[in-house]
Amino acid sequence: MAIQELTNNAIALLKQLIETPSFSSEEDQTALHIEAWFKRYNIDYKRTKNNIWAVNKYFDASKPNMLLNSHHDTVKPNTAYTKDPFKAIVEDGKLYATVVSIHNQSEENPLCEKCKGDLYGKPVIGMEVINGLSLKKSIWQSGTVFDPETGGSYKAKVWLEGGALMVRGYLGFVYQTKSWQRVP
Repeated sequence: MAIQELTNNAIALLKQLIETPSFSSEEDQTALHIEAWFKRYNIDYKRTKNNIWAVNKYFDASKPNMLLNSHHDTVKPNTAYTKDPFKAIVEDGKLYATVVSIHNQSEENPLCEKCKGDLYGKPVIGMEVINGLSLKKSIWQSGTVFDPETGGSYKAKVWLEGGALMVRGYLGFVYQTKSWQRVP
């Protein structure tokens, strides 16, 4: 795997961890993300409750070593927040969005059964569906959209048309456009 791809995947994991509510003593969802990351990259790890650790495959007890430690819980959003942690945001000119609710579904928060890797079996609410689109001539583009129904990520363009958000995903030369409606 190329270093850039691994870097991008690590950044995606960090975003996922940041966007996953993990209040004190409720870190199970972030722990699952970390666990899935280790599984995805065939990294041996150990887990006790929500504590997860791994040892570098080149570890040698006779050599100096370093421990990297992270605490992964978040505080509950309050009125002092300047951004809603569970809504679309634009950072450095790029658009990001997560699923905040699902309507007309038989389940309140279905699991992503067609997702691959660390997203498989995860709740759809909270998943990042728009990733890094840049605005050019009134169209958000040059990023990706994720479709939990297919489990696929696609190059994308997003724009407003009337009261609808038009989302076009590309697979090579072929594309599909969906209309996303705001729910009152």
